[in-house]
Amino acid sequence: MLNEEYSDEYLKEEYPEVFNSKGEKKEFRSPRTLLSMQHPYHKGRALYSNNAHNLMMMGSRDTGKTYMVGVGVVLHQWLFNGATVYDEYSLRHPHTINLTVGAELAHYSNNMLVKTKFAYDNLPGSQIVNGRKYPSPFWQPYKGS
Repeated sequence: MLNEEYSDEYLKEEYPEVFNSKGEKKEFRSPRTLLSMQHPYHKGRALYSNNAHNLMMMGSRDTGKTYMVGVGVVLHQWLFNGATVYDEYSLRHPHTINLTVGAELAHYSNNMLVKTKFAYDNLPGSQIVNGRKYPSPFWQPYKGS
């Protein structure tokens, strides 16, 4: 929206959510600012026009790449079946996903999956009620290892 190289015609065709019902360009507001704003009515879900397609991450050693990818990407994709929005359509048409985890050396893939499993085993939101432990709402059963 802020890129001056994009014409209004291009934005209307590719990103119609940039314009209001009167056809005027909306005012840009920082997402961090919007997170803390309060409104007198529900404005619906947030709009994000930055869909992820494929991911390749490179960086120096010990910068948290395996944990970020293992938990931030792999675990999220697995727990939510690739869905980023839950609405009537997505509930009626669930995603089927295939996750492939790989690295140049196999032990790096194993390292990422160990961290992914650790995060899964420690999902926030579990509660103990009357001596019985209830798992996180995002927990789901699985078989295998």
